Amino acid sequence: WLFMFGLSLPNIILSNQPPTPSSVKKCASLKNQLGLKWHEAVNYICQLIFWTVLILMVLFYAIITKKIYDSFAKSKSRNIQKTKSTKFRVFIIVAVFFICFAPFHFTRVPYTLSQIGSMADCKRQNQLFIAKESTLWLVT
Repeated sequence: WLFMFGLSLPNIILSNQPPTPSSVKKCASLKNQLGLKWHEAVNYICQLIFWTVLILMVLFYAIITKKIYDSFAKSKSRNIQKTKSTKFRVFIIVAVFFICFAPFHFTRVPYTLSQIGSMADCKRQNQLFIAKESTLWLVT
């Protein structure tokens, strides 16, 4: 948590432009040039963290599932329902993580790039904003 706070603090500090009715709709317009670069870097770091966690979760839960399966095989358990129930519980965490967090990270990069770059297509920016806000709702 401290690492993420330290990483995000410059985003707050480098948002030093005066707010206007049009600039408050686009957070990037409140940042100076260094703030925009920092925001872009933080976005990529968060993506790296997300994908690392996702890959590790899939890997570790696959290992756990194999251990559980081996345990059932050694015990010669014939309880098919219990086996299915255990597999379901093991993979529910990965599924929830993927359903809740993956869409946000899929939309976050294009949205951030639209804010930082010179995308003039207002309709596209609004679509990316709605997608980001909708997926942010899933995260919370």
